[in-house]
Amino acid sequence: MVKVRLQPGTFLWIEDLIELIETQSSSPIYPPLKREDERFVSETAYDNVKFVEDVVRDLVLSLRERTEVLWFDIECTNFESIHNHNAYARHSENKGILKPLAPTR
Repeated sequence: MVKVRLQPGTFLWIEDLIELIETQSSSPIYPPLKREDERFVSETAYDNVKFVEDVVRDLVLSLRERTEVLWFDIECTNFESIHNHNAYARHSENKGILKPLAPTR
């Protein structure tokens, strides 16, 4: 989950934010798969292994570069299937002071 607060007067396309988030994971996100497709997805993810901490760190670095983003909060959970616990990482950051709006007349 990613929450962002933008500088007043700026915008960020939701599609761009989704793409930024999805490119940080181990593999692309797929709809429910047939059993015969699972091998391809597993092998692709295995070639680019990322832990929740890696995903959050890479998202932090990407969001720090976005000048329109004033504040962000990132949460990443991996619902483990082979362990009896889930993996979780979170980071929240205020990139700076809110820029004042120009007075209106």
